[in-house]
Amino acid sequence: MDFQNRAGGKTGGGGVDSAADANVDRRERLKKNKKKLTDEMDLEEKKRTIFVGNVPRTITIRACRKLFSQFGTIDTIRMRNIVPTAESLSKRVAHITGELHGKQNSVNFYVKYKQSTSVEKALLYNGTILEGHRIRVDTCYGKKDYNKSTTVFIDILHDVLLIYLSVFCYLYFNLGNIPFDTKEDDLANFFEEHVGSVLFVRCVKDQETGMGKGFAFVIFKSPSSVSLAVNMTGLQFMKRNLRITNIMKKSKVLFIVDY
Repeated sequence: MDFQNRAGGKTGGGGVDSAADANVDRRERLKKNKKKLTDEMDLEEKKRTIFVGNVPRTITIRACRKLFSQFGTIDTIRMRNIVPTAESLSKRVAHITGELHGKQNSVNFYVKYKQSTSVEKALLYNGTILEGHRIRVDTCYGKKDYNKSTTVFIDILHDVLLIYLSVFCYLYFNLGNIPFDTKEDDLANFFEEHVGSVLFVRCVKDQETGMGKGFAFVIFKSPSSVSLAVNMTGLQFMKRNLRITNIMKKSKVLFIVDY
């Protein structure tokens, strides 16, 4: 069953084909836009750029600039992951007017600094709570190293190698009634209450709709929390059973770990 049928009900005959074609067109546009952003930045620019995720939808580009300028002089800021209430509405106008999809509670930013040294400083903001949101800050160059041994990513800050361990958490239950509107901060608070300190949570989302796909990555601050989490049974979130396993092999994970 496709996302449209889960969200919007049945469509008849030719309507199915038309809707499918429209979905394909939108996905192609999203791919082109994402590729354009990547192509526009060379390696030197990527080293000066950070990805900022799970930012409250109320935060403007100006507010984002004020927040991250404490780490260095900013060149440009781009906002991403905007889902307007209507297709006819541009993403820029949607954010300015606040006409975002009702299920969207966060946005993403790409912040490019004048100097690459500012990136290392900005990474320290990762995991900070802003208006109830646990902010994700990451670099924009190099491949993320996901492997079977539960390593989610590696950062080098001030010559100290920090290895954050994680679990792969899939939200599942009968009849395919997956909670696509699950919030990253709700999951983080849940695991901090039942397991241990959380660095951040990454809910994998559909780039077109902004809705979750039903699974997430939970990154803990301590390896002991990983061991505890994967051995817990009967853990429920929003009255749904959770299946928690160690992170999968890189070849099986990379296709869903993209911003």
